[in-house]
Amino acid sequence: MVEENAPARAMFLVVSGEFLRQKNIHGDQFGISVLEPGDTSGLLEFLNVGFHVSSIVAGRSSVVLEMDPGEFEDFLKSLNLDVSVVMRGLCTDYVADLLSCVPLLLDLELAVLKKIAKNFSMVRYEKKQKLFECSQLATEFVVVMNGTTKASTGGANEGDPQIVGLYSSGDWMNEDAIRQKRNYPVDLTAVSDNCMALVCNTEGFERMLELGGGVLANSMQRVVSGRLAQAMGKCSVFAGLSALTSKFAEFMHFDEVPSGTTICNQFGKVDGFYIVLSGELDMLVDSIGGVELARPHCKKKLKVRGRGGAGETGEGSKRSA
Repeated sequence: MVEENAPARAMFLVVSGEFLRQKNIHGDQFGISVLEPGDTSGLLEFLNVGFHVSSIVAGRSSVVLEMDPGEFEDFLKSLNLDVSVVMRGLCTDYVADLLSCVPLLLDLELAVLKKIAKNFSMVRYEKKQKLFECSQLATEFVVVMNGTTKASTGGANEGDPQIVGLYSSGDWMNEDAIRQKRNYPVDLTAVSDNCMALVCNTEGFERMLELGGGVLANSMQRVVSGRLAQAMGKCSVFAGLSALTSKFAEFMHFDEVPSGTTICNQFGKVDGFYIVLSGELDMLVDSIGGVELARPHCKKKLKVRGRGGAGETGEGSKRSA
């Protein structure tokens, strides 16, 4: 009945039968809710973003009443209902439906998702518009729900920006940056039309962690370990050792390393194992006349060149560009 990304020009009131609301997440169709008689669809998309964020498939003997949003508002007033209260309820239910298909939140009960949904807003972004920049303090947890965005590092002072990933429906980012009170790890820019994200501020993110409890904490750890195992699988040291990388990833973490930071010294204590996910590292050796010094006081160092040498490059299910 309604295709995802189609222009939202009207709203629908279900009269009889059932309708399945679906959302495309990384090429798979997720059934996120069932619309029954009395349920509505299309109003929030019409008012907030201008296109349908999800598709709706009609079942047998299903009938809808197509209405102009203005007519629906008059209808509510005729019933002596507070329009703002009804709208808040519709928004909460719809955002909860969308959050239910985000991989990070799959294990949460719908009742919990409805409480979490109250902290999120639907925000539309025009093509080439930045959702956030790495020069800013991270204050928003972002879940991309429609369209495609690109994450990049670097800028005018460090050469051409380096694209480090593409993010689309179901991908999220910034949980580490918010918790550690750091800047956004990347610049995130909309690269397609009909780009929409669910956004909550720091307070809303902390509330989400509180409401999600141990279930959400375990989900976050599982996703991070999977992301690390995937990155480690690309390292020649772990080639063909998928079982080992999954286990080893549980003991590793992402870390953002500012440009110019010395990672380790030749005669320093070995305190870590590093896998470079983005950026570059320079190996520097003290020398005289271009000849390396082979004396004990010679300090060989690994130094970050460019932004994000071993750093966090955004959360969610990132795919290399």
